[in-house]
Amino acid sequence: MSYHSVFTGLLLIATGAFSSGSFAIPFGKIKGWKWESYWLVYSFGAYIIFPLIACLIFAPGFLDIYSEVPSDRLLKVFLLGAVYGIGNLSFGLSLRYLGISLGYALSLGLMLAIGTLVTTIIWCIYLGLRNRSLEDYSKSTSAKTLSLNYLFALSAGFLWFIQFILYGMGKSKMGPYTFTSWGILMGLTIVFATVWGLYRKEWKGAPLKVYILMIISLMIIISSSYIIGISGSI
Repeated sequence: MSYHSVFTGLLLIATGAFSSGSFAIPFGKIKGWKWESYWLVYSFGAYIIFPLIACLIFAPGFLDIYSEVPSDRLLKVFLLGAVYGIGNLSFGLSLRYLGISLGYALSLGLMLAIGTLVTTIIWCIYLGLRNRSLEDYSKSTSAKTLSLNYLFALSAGFLWFIQFILYGMGKSKMGPYTFTSWGILMGLTIVFATVWGLYRKEWKGAPLKVYILMIISLMIIISSSYIIGISGSI
């Protein structure tokens, strides 16, 4: 395993982390839609449209593969996907109420410390009925704004999905350091999300000690990823 291969893997994982840390940025461009409206469109893009396109490109015979998998195994995968959906829904709500940088830091920080679609659909439709926001999908101030809302929501879905492709490609090149890949992805995602939060002035008005604590926390996250990386060579 050459250093060049590991460097390429790190670069791909870092690109995936940037994509993951940036996926919520297009949401800020959406006008007139409630959270549940654009989150549902984003989810369709991230978990149905773009994965299907990727399968058609990289594994055109994927339906034949599924047909050979035992039904009980597919059921387990489906149930685990539903559990992931609950986590993803909660993650989306955390970004809504806490902002990008703090929401990412808490959510992904817990993932590091502790180690889908169906749930995202049920909850969004429930909120749409309760808040009477289902009409968001067909009504807007103009046809252009409506089209852009769909575009930005789907762009968020693409950014979220592409991280998995890049992460998988990068992980495959890490060789004996493969086990570090997930920690690196999560750590860098928090870093990129925090930078976006600063750019968007989400921390405006916070005292200096908060910024100092933020910098120290980021240094700890980066250092922990580095320590995990070198531990494989000891």
